[in-house]
Amino acid sequence: MSVELSKVIPIDQTRLFTTEHYQYDPNTEVDQILFRMDIKGANNGNLIGVDNSLSSLRVVRDLDVLIRNKDFTGVGLGDCSKMLDETFGSLQTPNLWDNYRFILIGVCVGLAILLLLYLFARKSRKGRNYVLFMFVIIIVDFALDVAFIIVHGHDLKWLYPATYGFIFL
Repeated sequence: MSVELSKVIPIDQTRLFTTEHYQYDPNTEVDQILFRMDIKGANNGNLIGVDNSLSSLRVVRDLDVLIRNKDFTGVGLGDCSKMLDETFGSLQTPNLWDNYRFILIGVCVGLAILLLLYLFARKSRKGRNYVLFMFVIIIVDFALDVAFIIVHGHDLKWLYPATYGFIFL
C-alpha cells in the first residue's frame, strides 16, 4: 500500500509506511478497517522525479485529496489503494497534548493530593495508610474498564458479550 501511494504522491518510499496495527471503524454499518500510515519528515535525498522537500502535513493533505478523488487520480489504479474509501480520505492524528493537557494536569494534582493525604496519615501509626490508595486505584480501575467497554467494546464484535460477563460477575 505504501509503495503504491508513494508513487502517486510522489515521495520517497522510505518516508511513507503502514503499521501492522489496525481497528474496525465503529461509525460504519459495514465492517471497514482503519489503519495508520506514518509519514517521516522531509530529507534531503537526491532521487530524480521525487520531491523530498514536501512537509509531512503537506503529504497528508495531498493524500487526502488524492484519495477523495481516486476515480480521477492514480490512487484508483493500484491493487491495494483502489480499496481505500473515498468518503473518508486521509486524516491527520490530533496532537494529544492539546486535547488532554488539562486531564493530565488534573491527574497529577490528584496524585499530589493523595500523596499529601498519605504523608499526613502516616503520622498516625494506628491504621493501615495504604487503604486510601487501594480504594482510589480500585475505583479508577473500574471506571476505566467501563469506559473502555463503552468506547472500544464494538471493535471486536466477538469480545463485546464477554466484556459484559466480566464486568457484572
